Amino acid sequence: MAALPTGGVAPVFVQHNRRVAALIQVICPTLPVFRLVERQAVCESRSRGQVHRPGAGRGQTTHMQLPAEAVATTVLLEVIRISERPTKRGAPYPGMASAHWIGSEAADVMALIESLPGSEQHRCGFSPGWSVRAYADTLDLALFEAAFCFSCHEVRMQGTAVPPELATQFFDADAPQAHALLTLFRDAAPQLGRPGQKT
Repeated sequence: MAALPTGGVAPVFVQHNRRVAALIQVICPTLPVFRLVERQAVCESRSRGQVHRPGAGRGQTTHMQLPAEAVATTVLLEVIRISERPTKRGAPYPGMASAHWIGSEAADVMALIESLPGSEQHRCGFSPGWSVRAYADTLDLALFEAAFCFSCHEVRMQGTAVPPELATQFFDADAPQAHALLTLFRDAAPQLGRPGQKT
């Protein structure tokens, strides 16, 4: 029996039309099955935030992640136009509240945040211009506060519902989702600004 050529099918197998037809009948029905299995696996991985970009570092995901339990219990989002960095670790970002979103508005914004594509770290210094604070119906301490730096593509999260692995993430600030989010922030506070900062 002739050896199989590398990366191909032995010519002896496909020299007759009936063998070609048999090969097609075996391969074609299985392709949709493989595709469905692959699609389901990708969907499940995305729902857990575990889909990785090719070449991405360990722990980096394709999309921004918010604390799942916090998202489920959030009833209000507060938008903060940040004026300066906190003076101590874990303290809320100083600034002026520019908008409050509830109901479907809050849900849509969180969905938009979670759709932000991942990115690599840009070492230009973390200088966030905006943050969002999420509150449960008690309106007590924030479940999480996410501060966005659109220059260095970095998000830093803190709060009672934030696990350590979600505290620092990187997003593609040039993606359409990021532009849409920044537009929402700016539209919520057209009269507010920070001198010298574009974000």
